[in-house]
Amino acid sequence: MALEGHDSLDVASSHVNTGNILGDMGKPEEALVHLQKGLEIYLKLLGSEQLHVAKARENMAIICDHQGHFDKVLEVYQFVLETKILVCGQDSLDVAISQNGICNVLNRIGKHEEELVEYQQALEVSLAMQGLRALQEHPSVAASCSNTGAVLMELGKYEEALEMYSKSLEIDIRVHGDSHPLVADSFNKIGAVYERKVDLENALVHLQNSLEMNLKLLGSEHPLVADSSNNVGLVYQKKGLFSTKRPVRS
Repeated sequence: MALEGHDSLDVASSHVNTGNILGDMGKPEEALVHLQKGLEIYLKLLGSEQLHVAKARENMAIICDHQGHFDKVLEVYQFVLETKILVCGQDSLDVAISQNGICNVLNRIGKHEEELVEYQQALEVSLAMQGLRALQEHPSVAASCSNTGAVLMELGKYEEALEMYSKSLEIDIRVHGDSHPLVADSFNKIGAVYERKVDLENALVHLQNSLEMNLKLLGSEHPLVADSSNNVGLVYQKKGLFSTKRPVRS
């Protein structure tokens, strides 16, 4: 029998949708009121171990995240993750999304070791979801490798970071071809690791590849091209070869 009145699933869904829209409009307090109402109805009608409940909580956590309430957000994300694993199983897209949300919060509060564990788990989920060929051709695996590489770089584990970034680059090239913004971004990240290692020759090779690709794809006025140009310039400066002439080819 359909549920009616203020405690119907449709009403709960309307509150959640309204909350999401208000959040996108930059009205977090109003958004949280509606999301809380939707959550309460879902809890009353469905119980706590339901995907609708987990996603409503996750939406509230995203808004609290934007407000800087990191400890509260982390607690909610971890609860949501446990619910999703219970409902969907370990190897699901929803679980990977929650793990990435936890990683973002851990990054903001500087808990990089814990962040690395979460990203590695998210990578395992992506691989399990996509099957044996995932490492060769799926973008979600490339993104997980890139995220893991970023944490490893922050931890000073440069060789491991290079391995992750290189895997991400290989997948991006297979999926998108040799000339794509994601490929340029991977070259840039690899170049940044080599710069940290003070391997300036390899840093220049990768950063210049990124710059040239961004110039071709985006044009000389794009902000990413300016960033790429600055990255190349900084390496030249470190090599003692920096001059007033920009190392940019148009």
